[in-house]
Amino acid sequence: MPGSGNQFANQMDVRNDYRRQKYPFCFDGKSTFNKSISVTLDMWEKAMSQAHNEEPGLALRWYHDERLRTSTDLIVVRAQDFSRMLGDLRA
Repeated sequence: MPGSGNQFANQMDVRNDYRRQKYPFCFDGKSTFNKSISVTLDMWEKAMSQAHNEEPGLALRWYHDERLRTSTDLIVVRAQDFSRMLGDLRA
């Protein structure tokens, strides 16, 4: 989204409201036309510091054409958050 994440008080690209969601994630998005996206510990630490009351995550998108019609989307979340969600799904 244009301009997303560039405000001091709302730095991540996508946020859920922690008051309304059981799993309130916020994501910092990265996208590319290339075959790879680097994920660094610095990126993760930045996401953690900007998440505040939500759980941090990275949203990764690989575009397959110049018109942005098709993509492959993946997310990176902490293993313990993923495990907690799986536990709730199994219950």
